[in-house]
Amino acid sequence: MQQNSTLDLLIKHLYQETDTDENAIVQQLLVSDTKLQGQYQQLCATKNAIDEHGGDGPNDAIIQQILSYSQQKEHSITY
Repeated sequence: MQQNSTLDLLIKHLYQETDTDENAIVQQLLVSDTKLQGQYQQLCATKNAIDEHGGDGPNDAIIQQILSYSQQKEHSITY
């Protein structure tokens, strides 16, 4: 669960939805974890590609692929 929380925090930070304390946490995490830096760079590149596309929504096939992947991941999580 920690990894999901960290990813959620990175996404919030990417969209400038974090508060001052969360910003400090993200900055500390990014300085100390090179793997996380890579994930954040990928998120930034993805966001930039979406922004450059003009913000149009994805077509239905893409949405279905995302939903399918999400359901697949949900079922593969073991507790």
